[in-house]
Amino acid sequence: MTKSLHIFSAIRFYQRAIPRRRAAACSGVCRLLLWGLLALLIAPGAPGASAAEPPTFLTGPAFRRGAAQQVKIAWRNAPLRDALGALEAQTHLAIWLDRRIDPGQTIDFNAENEPIEQLLPRLAKQISAAAIVLDSVFYVGPAETAAALPGVLQERKRELRRLPAEVQRKFAIKTASQWPDLTSPRELLDALQAKRRIRINNAKDVPHDLWAGRSLPPLGLVDQLQLILAGYDATFRFADDGKQIIITPSRKLGGDEPAAKK
Repeated sequence: MTKSLHIFSAIRFYQRAIPRRRAAACSGVCRLLLWGLLALLIAPGAPGASAAEPPTFLTGPAFRRGAAQQVKIAWRNAPLRDALGALEAQTHLAIWLDRRIDPGQTIDFNAENEPIEQLLPRLAKQISAAAIVLDSVFYVGPAETAAALPGVLQERKRELRRLPAEVQRKFAIKTASQWPDLTSPRELLDALQAKRRIRINNAKDVPHDLWAGRSLPPLGLVDQLQLILAGYDATFRFADDGKQIIITPSRKLGGDEPAAKK
């Protein structure tokens, strides 16, 4: 059955419900409240769900089937992060927005019963980016990075296959992840070190940043780590024993100097 998003019709309804004399005072806070209410309205099963409960993402074959589902969209002056968040909630498909793409930029975008796997690349092109699939995640980021990421991931996974069998099995296990607003990428790397029982030698060299809270579907260590580092034009390499990781610049992703100097 074709699924549709009628996002901005709902937004306009709630905006009209706000008296004009209060609109100016309410503009910032109310905008956030409206988008939060919208996310609840379009998320299946949300009324009975806990606020802390992570979303259920499609993975594997279910992800591929979900990527082919059709949606109907009419976005007008929509903040990019909110629009992608609403699309995630409706489709249960994870969408990772590269840190270099402005999440607050507003977009006008229409889709009439268009598959997600076609819609996202078209939307990405509109914001001078590109969209690709990495495992069970849609990555939206700079075109150069998007073109190089699949090859970089293949290289890392080939290196993983050269490590001892027990190390391969440990890092191939797919785990979900979730973090709150204002989490730094260094904190994400620290969490990965603890969860995966591996040492990232130069995690402190990753430049400071604060990221919005989100959840990700179960992924192997290579995909988890590379998603975090892609926004810095960086990748990593395994030490010989597989117990340590060293973050390195990636010329393929556009990096030509250590991540800490970017």
